[in-house]
Amino acid sequence: MTRIDGSAHGTSGTPPTTTHGHASSDDETAVALLAGIGLRITAVAGGILYVMMWTVVLPPENNPFLDDHLINAAVLAGLALLGAGRIWGLGKAWEKLPIVRRQPWLK
Repeated sequence: MTRIDGSAHGTSGTPPTTTHGHASSDDETAVALLAGIGLRITAVAGGILYVMMWTVVLPPENNPFLDDHLINAAVLAGLALLGAGRIWGLGKAWEKLPIVRRQPWLK
């Protein structure tokens, strides 16, 4: 966002470079999940990130097992285990690429 004085700052008043890393990783994860491309590695990385975010607030103020971070990590694992990208996304086409056939961890 550009201010009236011409300086660029994010909506929170911080420079955009300080929030760029987190925003771009969220965007990349969302695109991978929606497209069904690289769903396994995205689910593993996203699950690790969610669990790490959950551990930041230990001991939790509320129920430790109904935390949204753990629920989202479980949803990511479920999407990967069910192969949701092959059904609703571009996963079938992605799996037919030669590089994905040679490197099955890219599925």
